[in-house]
Amino acid sequence: MQRKIFSITLLLTLVLAGPAPAFDKPSEQHMMEMLKMSGAMDVLMPMMDQLVTSIETDLRKRQPNLSEEAYTVITSELRTGTNQMIKELLIHQMNYFSEHLTSQEVDELITMYSSPVWKKHMAVNKQYVQEEYTQLIQTHVPEMTRKMMKNIFDRLTAEGYLNDTEAGN
Repeated sequence: MQRKIFSITLLLTLVLAGPAPAFDKPSEQHMMEMLKMSGAMDVLMPMMDQLVTSIETDLRKRQPNLSEEAYTVITSELRTGTNQMIKELLIHQMNYFSEHLTSQEVDELITMYSSPVWKKHMAVNKQYVQEEYTQLIQTHVPEMTRKMMKNIFDRLTAEGYLNDTEAGN
């Protein structure tokens, strides 16, 4: 008898509880709004612009005899390529986030991204990228890379993998 009561109680509990709620995935439009509000594109776009400028400068040094028309084509292709990269990165990011965030969580993020403190954070971050980050990339990263490479060659030499001549010493 107890087994019967337990079975009926269990059955009623399952029926009344209903199916487990499905994960409320945010829509693509909702995700795009969140990414725009987060400022991700405001940071990404200047970085892509710097990439294009850097590549253009490097190509002008390597190919000084190319005509300006050729550089117009190069710039056009670089812009098209970086725009495509941005789209693909955003799609990937939206897909990833939509697997891990509910619509309610995206709403909460949009609310946070709309707040004055977030807007100030993004303004300071943009200023940092403009004033500091570029300088770090241009000066400190190459210096850190040289030191890292020296350490690698020093260690390879010390451990007998290279001789002084092969290590550039």
